[in-house]
Amino acid sequence: MSILVLIWSVVGIAALVGGWLAVADRLPDPLAVHWSGISPDGSMSQIGWLAVVLGLLVAGTAVACGALATTPDWGYRSTRRAFLAGLLAWGGSAVGLQATVLIANLDVTDWQDARTSLIALPLILVPSAVGFAAGWLLAGNADKPRQTAELPTITLGSGDRAAWATRVSARWATYSFIGVAVLTVVTAALAAAGFGQVPWITPVALALVSVAGITMTSVSISIGARGVTVRFGVIGWPVWRIKLSDIAGASVEDRQALEVGGWGLRVTPYGTALMLRSGECLVIERRGKKNVFLSVDDAASAAALLNALVERDSAAVES
Repeated sequence: MSILVLIWSVVGIAALVGGWLAVADRLPDPLAVHWSGISPDGSMSQIGWLAVVLGLLVAGTAVACGALATTPDWGYRSTRRAFLAGLLAWGGSAVGLQATVLIANLDVTDWQDARTSLIALPLILVPSAVGFAAGWLLAGNADKPRQTAELPTITLGSGDRAAWATRVSARWATYSFIGVAVLTVVTAALAAAGFGQVPWITPVALALVSVAGITMTSVSISIGARGVTVRFGVIGWPVWRIKLSDIAGASVEDRQALEVGGWGLRVTPYGTALMLRSGECLVIERRGKKNVFLSVDDAASAAALLNALVERDSAAVES
């Protein structure tokens, strides 16, 4: 997989830079990069635009490296398919976007004379779709069965106190945060210098994404008499609590992030998942609600304690 990411990055950079060099002398400077209908309403220098599309490719590479660093096992077909299809589709989109802008500006003396056509959208969608299909096929069909861990037994007396806590870090989220933060600084510098007519909304939007992303760099999870508490990020905020009275039981399953919606916090028809890595997960069965999947280390001990707490709580209510 690492070799594939390297090849993908080199081929993508070569395609973007090579395509620009091949027609640079036939392009205006600045380029038209945004249109309202068929008429352009935004421009950027040739170098500035090249930096943008290369930045998109670099961001995809950062996410891919994070996925490689946090996925211990590629034996699951769903994981390989999502990774490869997403990776190649992202690269195809960047190349298609570059082609759209270059073709619209080709042999135009002034960017305001550049016009788009009906082929603009297919130029972006077709390479992306081809990349997605190629990644899907390259993933192969081999899979392995999901394993369920056997839980240890814990017995709690009415007056016993017990707690469990852990902290999980995600290198993929850290890499993604760094990548977006770099793009924020670059676009803010371009906007401040008036270079390439970069609007201020771009670095502001990236900054908001960066702030949101830092909450996924790590999470702290604790289990006690009140239930489960999840604290996000380095400052432990926001906080997500699952009351003990809402929990019917807990188990452990080996899950790949892409089986439950992807990395990060995901809400799907199958349940709510907080996946900072693939592998061992604490599965919390809630009363009248969807299951919760938490990627944690030593999930068996967490599930055993949670089941003991639920059992004691239920016995106390019945008595």
